Amino acid sequence: MLPSKVKDEQEKSERKRAIPSWGTWLKLIVAMLFLGYFILHRDMVMVKGAYTMKSIIKILIVAVLWVCSLGFLFYKPRFGQKLHRGISIVFVVLTPVYVFLSMEIATQSYFESRFMTPLIILMNLAMIAMIEWLLIFLMNSLKWGSIFCAVICIMFSVVNYFVYQFRSIPILVSDFTIIKTAFSVMGNYTVVFAFAPYLSMLLLFLFVVIAGKLEETRLAKKHRYHVGGLLVMAAIVCVYINSLTTSTFLSDHGVRLRMFRPMDSYRRYGCMVTLAQSMKYAFPETPEGYSLEAVKVIAGEYPSDAADGDAEHPNIIVVINESFSDLSVLGDFETNEDYMPFVHSLSENCVTGMTYASILGGRTANTEFEFLTNDSLAFLPSQSVPFQLYIKKEMPSLITSLKDMGYVGNDAMHPWDEKNYHRDVVYPLLGFDHYYNKNNPEIPLEVIRAYPSDTNSTDSIIHNYERYRGMSQDPYVCYMMTVQNHGPFDKKYGNFKEEIQLVNYPGEEPDVEQYLSLIKCSDQAFKELVEYFKGVDEPTVILMMGDHQPKISDSFVETVTNGESRKWNDEETMTRYAVPFVICANYDLKTEKIERTSMNYIQTILLESAGVELTGYQKFLKDMREQVPVVTGLGYYGADGNFYQLDDQSSPYYEWMQKYSILQYNNLLDSKHRLNDFFYLKK
Repeated sequence: MLPSKVKDEQEKSERKRAIPSWGTWLKLIVAMLFLGYFILHRDMVMVKGAYTMKSIIKILIVAVLWVCSLGFLFYKPRFGQKLHRGISIVFVVLTPVYVFLSMEIATQSYFESRFMTPLIILMNLAMIAMIEWLLIFLMNSLKWGSIFCAVICIMFSVVNYFVYQFRSIPILVSDFTIIKTAFSVMGNYTVVFAFAPYLSMLLLFLFVVIAGKLEETRLAKKHRYHVGGLLVMAAIVCVYINSLTTSTFLSDHGVRLRMFRPMDSYRRYGCMVTLAQSMKYAFPETPEGYSLEAVKVIAGEYPSDAADGDAEHPNIIVVINESFSDLSVLGDFETNEDYMPFVHSLSENCVTGMTYASILGGRTANTEFEFLTNDSLAFLPSQSVPFQLYIKKEMPSLITSLKDMGYVGNDAMHPWDEKNYHRDVVYPLLGFDHYYNKNNPEIPLEVIRAYPSDTNSTDSIIHNYERYRGMSQDPYVCYMMTVQNHGPFDKKYGNFKEEIQLVNYPGEEPDVEQYLSLIKCSDQAFKELVEYFKGVDEPTVILMMGDHQPKISDSFVETVTNGESRKWNDEETMTRYAVPFVICANYDLKTEKIERTSMNYIQTILLESAGVELTGYQKFLKDMREQVPVVTGLGYYGADGNFYQLDDQSSPYYEWMQKYSILQYNNLLDSKHRLNDFFYLKK
């Protein structure tokens, strides 16, 4: 009877093994989704709507990987325990190689593979291996540690691909401070897989399927060995990362993060090494020669004016317009009609020109920071967001100066999520008394596409002004950060008609046509604002400027530059950071054309135009602008017309830059010892 019972149990076990588990069914569904997505979006491998030899090769690669995934899904290994353990060890050892290749496919590093030396490849593999072993010790599992390593690393590279598509800048360490803001706008973007990220995801799926066939292998049976190994591995990772970020090892071996095009660095040096290198730029350094005495010496030459609350000051209205720019700076193209007729027509009582931003396609708060504080991204870690990282206490700004002069209003308006970039925390620290956002708008929101319109923003300013005029006759100030022109520009909307078409290639660049049509709406809204205050019997100055250029298709940029944009050096790439600004008044104002300036100077230019008092800091910047007319987080232009890197000690303007960095450090990062008499007006 006993042998019969054993036989029955064996047969029962065999039948049970023959029935696919719920995990197998789930993986089968995922496999079918991969196949279905590829069939529906097969144009991802086509070239101009046609199949080429490269297309066929890509289709074959997908077919092989999909068939392998399906085969391993139903394959039931029958190995002994020792052989299983040996296979698991080999699998763990080879995981970093597999993960590295999958990550680099997503970032399309094969375009720059000639730059990836054996040492750089080894460094990438080492970092992946350390993450893998850290997770292995954390989970006490060879199988699950390897799986989670692959999922985390490969998904990072896929997400990085889409971040680059959305804003033209890949993920850097400093981005982890703005995750909440990224999620708040993510819903407006359409995620469409190109072949590279799709292939990486398929490789990840194959990896998970194969790993699922391995038996569980515990690394340490005793808890103290498990915890001890985890602590040792964590220490190794910390020491390794610290040695890379605090030493010159990476730069000594040719690894340099290209600030203008950090995606090039990803493709040249690999995801892990580039991310580690970006960590080096995540923490501000104390300027050379910094001391409180040095600050006093510089500040001594520029005494602040005394705030005069009895003087007649004009109303001041500031509109920072989301993604507002004139794409003609990139090259010549023809449209069926002018996309900013009002701005182009301004010729009297106005100051106009081009200002350079430190950002492209996103991080609006950085332009706000430079404008409101007079500080510059030039002296802060690349791609950092000061609103998120450095503004923790009250600090001087445009608004604090105007409040000292007796201005009323002092309101910030931004018809979107109030918590984006910590605006709900930072605006009060910069002196704003109220913050109106999409949750507490001044008037009901009117939406174009998915965002409140610029006309709605104009109406909000007028409504706010009239409300204050019912309470006080003191000069009025209002600050509006619009959102109408936020990307993406890739959908058709029933509430928006695209009036602007590109004459030379109509329909070929739909995102650009939508964007230019939005710019015309912004132009009309600005005209309505200016016309309203022309009818107001009070002197009023209005500033309107873009915060950065939009993320538009690379094909358009290449077309209008005749393909030259691919070969642009750093100075030529600055073209992508130029946006227009307009300061106009409803009274006689000296008309001026400023060829180029930068965001950190705009506040001073605005206050000079309005004829109001200046702080010592603003007077310093007024003098500095004559010598260094443009300062950005990417480099600067000297009065000689040449472009200089931020760390160029041979520059004839290096001393000016050092003085500026010392003053900014005292203002922003050494607030405990801030020289308030220099950064605020005298009272």
